[in-house]
Amino acid sequence: MRDSNGVIHVTARPWDIAITFGYPPGGDKTISVDDVFPPSGCTLIFPTPPLPTHPPEQVLKAETFQYITKSDGIKTTYTNDDTLMQYESSVIVDPATVSYTNLFINGMIQPPITYKVFTGVLIIDSIPEKGVPITLQFIRILQTGQG
Repeated sequence: MRDSNGVIHVTARPWDIAITFGYPPGGDKTISVDDVFPPSGCTLIFPTPPLPTHPPEQVLKAETFQYITKSDGIKTTYTNDDTLMQYESSVIVDPATVSYTNLFINGMIQPPITYKVFTGVLIIDSIPEKGVPITLQFIRILQTGQG
């Protein structure tokens, strides 16, 4: 059944006792792939909402910073003194001045509940293995007219 928007609604129910399923004529009781999978033009049968035809009116600008250090295998608190400057690391900025903060330990993003960030200080709940890279990413989304 097709509604006023051109959407097809399937009203048959496979558990309806009035519906019977049979095998194709000729006694062949095999089922082909075409009988199991939807047709290749499935989007024509079940249309998706149209994609916007124009770009967004305004693209937000952002700044990113990252504090980079390595675990010593002992401590859970890292400060600006632990920064690896050879990787152009920033300091640990005030979290109130950024939009998002993400912590990556050994390249894996960590849940926010496992760490705390203060100006100049990162506290991690557990001790990473020695030599594991620690990256604290800061993302600041700028208001219109900034940047």
